[in-house]
Amino acid sequence: MLEYYGGVPRAIVPDNLKSAVQKGSKYSPVINETFESFAEHYSTSILPTRPRQPREKSLVEGAVKLVYQRIYIHLQNKVFFSLEGVNEAIRPLLVSYNERALRGEESRREQFEQLERESLQALPALPYQLMQVKISTVMKNTHICLAQDKHYYSVPHQFIGKKVKVLYNDDRVEIFYRYHRIAQHKRDRRKHKYTTSADHLATSQRYVSSWSYDYFVGEGSKISREVGDYLAALMETKPHAEQGYKSCAGILHLAKKAGNSRLILACKRAAEYGIYTYPIIEDILSKNLDALSLSEEQLDETALTPRHHNIRGKEYYS
Repeated sequence: MLEYYGGVPRAIVPDNLKSAVQKGSKYSPVINETFESFAEHYSTSILPTRPRQPREKSLVEGAVKLVYQRIYIHLQNKVFFSLEGVNEAIRPLLVSYNERALRGEESRREQFEQLERESLQALPALPYQLMQVKISTVMKNTHICLAQDKHYYSVPHQFIGKKVKVLYNDDRVEIFYRYHRIAQHKRDRRKHKYTTSADHLATSQRYVSSWSYDYFVGEGSKISREVGDYLAALMETKPHAEQGYKSCAGILHLAKKAGNSRLILACKRAAEYGIYTYPIIEDILSKNLDALSLSEEQLDETALTPRHHNIRGKEYYS
């Protein structure tokens, strides 16, 4: 309709049908989320007629009657097999109807061009795309999951545990709670990834939200190249890098307790073992193994192991 007019009116006045108005009211009607999104895209207002006020839509009803008389009458006995075919048949009849003179005066087309064309706002660059709808529950990590893409989108943390309505199309995802939009994101089709707005997170969550592979490698490298390499190798041993984030955070925290120099030596020792976990770093530091060279540690272990005829030794299993 708006493309046909070549512009957007400042207000659209629909009836109180359910596809447009969620809850009718004389003073504050609740507009359907999809229709409200449509109005926002075109920068127009939706002003539904008041319930049980037929005079407010009398002009529309009269126009519908005239369309039946001037257009539908010519099509009622024809058979169409597609919407495109119907529109193709209607188009010349509509042109003829709009260009018909009104009692010897200007036609509807002429009146539109002279009186109404200048009042229209410009059309946006892209047409509105119809949104699909689903109901979702906000998870404890302040995100909802769009199952079609297996992608997660953030919602303000105040809505954790609430059921929200998710509207989405090819370009964007909008999230509503009780008819009010609480979040909007660009649609992302990457599986098992997160789209997060920092404003949506509680203060305690904002630090965790910055965690990433590059973040931990960068923080480790600030201490030394060996620590950065160790954290990178730790995350690479996991099926998903996210599974190693807590371990990396724990290892960096050990630097505050033991100091950077001891952590560097501990990471070197653990790398020599070929073990990439938080417990091994903690064990090395707690037992002061970082102070020993690998050969000294091996000698120490041999000295502590008593010789006994019941102990087979490692050669037995080779």
